[in-house]
Amino acid sequence: ELQGGVHSADDMRRVIAWNDYKHDTIAQSPSDAIMARGDLGLFGRAGGGIDAKMTSVALLASGGLVSYGRAGPTNDDQPPFCWRREFEDTPHAGHPGCFDFGWGVFQPLR
Repeated sequence: ELQGGVHSADDMRRVIAWNDYKHDTIAQSPSDAIMARGDLGLFGRAGGGIDAKMTSVALLASGGLVSYGRAGPTNDDQPPFCWRREFEDTPHAGHPGCFDFGWGVFQPLR
């Protein structure tokens, strides 16, 4: 379903960060989606997709070594992932309290 609608870098970023499990015809839970989110499940656990990155031939051809990336689980269709009390036993030193980040553009310094 989703991959047939990929015609641009924006479309691809949307697909690889997909977790609209409440309206998805395939994913039965937030852990089943392309960008899994264990924290949203019935038993809430700190597990799932941790980042996303992509590039394409068109991006490379248009401007050199260009890629897109985002830190943390998806927050497109779901609330940002935040460390909660029940995740205290999961090591996360140096992490922000919440992962509420958008996509960034990465390329070599010139």
